[in-house]
Amino acid sequence: MSAITLFLLVQAAISLPPLGFLRQPDGRLCALYGVRGSFSIGEPLPEEILAALEWGAARLYKTPSVLRAANHIHEAPGPALFAPDASNGLVYVLLPEAGELAVYSPGNLRIQLVPELPRHIIAFAKAGARLRLVTRQATSFQIYAMDPVTWSMAPAGPPWNAAAATLDRQGELWTAEDRLVRSGGRLWLLEEAVLSLQPLEDGWIVAETSGNRYLLRRDSAEEYVAPTNLP
Repeated sequence: MSAITLFLLVQAAISLPPLGFLRQPDGRLCALYGVRGSFSIGEPLPEEILAALEWGAARLYKTPSVLRAANHIHEAPGPALFAPDASNGLVYVLLPEAGELAVYSPGNLRIQLVPELPRHIIAFAKAGARLRLVTRQATSFQIYAMDPVTWSMAPAGPPWNAAAATLDRQGELWTAEDRLVRSGGRLWLLEEAVLSLQPLEDGWIVAETSGNRYLLRRDSAEEYVAPTNLP
């Protein structure tokens, strides 16, 4: 039995979907489970999995050469960025190295060529009727809007400087500068400078510092420290 097959069987046995997947010091991804104030880390995923998403009954993951969405397999190099859309049950999967966008719905995986993708995409989400992308060049970030019908895109504002930026699953922008994290009108002041931001499910964001990973949500001024203990 392959490592990926075993991973799928283990995931099928877990009724509570993960909030997302966190990369561990050894490079492997681990599922994060829990609710506000009570979190736990699951078993590490196989080493070859670069990105993973559990969305409803769908399990999607990306290896260096393959995107697998439920029973569908598509060959594509490099990493992937997932953008689940709660309004219609679709999952958009951006494959930057292949210049492709995969659209998954139960029973179907459609591949769309997007030849003019910008470089250095670090965030991807569905926001209303549009898809949003964030690119990074050194400390400069740029947000783009993409039409999911024509696949055309254009900058959605001027570039800005920050230490880190991302989009949550609702397409809302989060930024960090030193210890300060900002989204909309809410601010969080953490104990250490923020190195990166990562979206999770259910509105959660991970703000990673040199010493901790903080879990934040736009509907709360509190921050929670993500567990680091592996099972």
